[in-house]
Amino acid sequence: MGQLRPGRRALTVAGGFGSAPAGVYASPGSFPANSYINGNYFVDALFDTVDTSDLTASGHWPLDGSSSVPQATTVGAVLSKAVVADSVKLTVTADGAPVPGATGYDPATRKVTFTPDAGLELGTVYAAALSATDVSGGPLTSGTTWQFTTVLSPPTPGSCPCSFYDDAVVPGIQEVRDGTPLTLGVRFSSTAAGTVTGVRFYKSAGNTGTHTGTLFTAAGEQLATVTFANESSSGWQAANFNQPVAMAANTEYIVAYKSPTGTYSATVNGFGSGLSVGNLRAGSDAGAYSYTNDFPGARSGASYLVDVVVQYPDAPFVAGAQAPLPGSSSVALNTTVSATLSKPASDAALTVTGPDSAEVPGTAAYDEPTRKVTFTPSSPWRQPPPTRQH
Repeated sequence: MGQLRPGRRALTVAGGFGSAPAGVYASPGSFPANSYINGNYFVDALFDTVDTSDLTASGHWPLDGSSSVPQATTVGAVLSKAVVADSVKLTVTADGAPVPGATGYDPATRKVTFTPDAGLELGTVYAAALSATDVSGGPLTSGTTWQFTTVLSPPTPGSCPCSFYDDAVVPGIQEVRDGTPLTLGVRFSSTAAGTVTGVRFYKSAGNTGTHTGTLFTAAGEQLATVTFANESSSGWQAANFNQPVAMAANTEYIVAYKSPTGTYSATVNGFGSGLSVGNLRAGSDAGAYSYTNDFPGARSGASYLVDVVVQYPDAPFVAGAQAPLPGSSSVALNTTVSATLSKPASDAALTVTGPDSAEVPGTAAYDEPTRKVTFTPSSPWRQPPPTRQH
């Protein structure tokens, strides 16, 4: 069944006593594995010893259009056939500026990998451009460019919008394919009243289609719904409800999204003994799902990487934990003066005046992690002790 050419190998088929039959057949749409008295159905193969197909690139990483990409990522792709090693070039840029790094090519796997000299910047769009020439002189014809966005900056502690997960959190299992539509969510409560403004979920590459997010009461009453728009190809997705929904303190709710393809991400035992982030709380079995309707009433210890977005009333900006205590007496002459701010501050100062309203010489310092402002006088206090101003 093969044509023999000078200096070439022939195509061969099985034959002889004990060999599997070469002629096979099957019904339409099935794999041909049946035979009948060693029949020949006169089906032949055409081949060429020279690969004339176009040189292409696939298997790009990070995925084209993806978000929430770790700062430590490498960048790469797989070429469709052998190339001239010296012709391989992979560059990565941000706002047109090249990223310093090194490009490597593995002929055995045909993988091209770019390794940045340092971690990538937070919340930045990067563009990758790949070029190469195959051994016949043909250029790379497709899969030459792609782009991705790195993880967003983590939120400032104590600031909102508030959620359980930041953009750098990734699932333990990147992709589960159940093959049937299902709803996935998380049961949560809050120690303080506020509003639910939106829903988030982690999307794998195969979790395609239109996604809808919904907020439910624990009993299954729908409070709000939204359709996700402008999704990235993978990473964290977010959508806001048309109107914020009032959230009572210490009351359980469920926020969820629907996967039309039955594809989702998960982390086994993702809540541990329970999850506590700021005012938000989730139990050890806070995972919620359903294969039969939109309300995910079933419980699970797995996290399906579904998250809520909440806001709390803006608390006043005040100074507390004052030392020495207001109105105190018999204060030691070497005492420092301090107070703790209720919110982070970019510029904090503490001055002290004496009985004559003159400012006391000294040094003020602000510790950002603790939000504590401290004043240390240049010399011991005079008696009587001074008053403080903030």
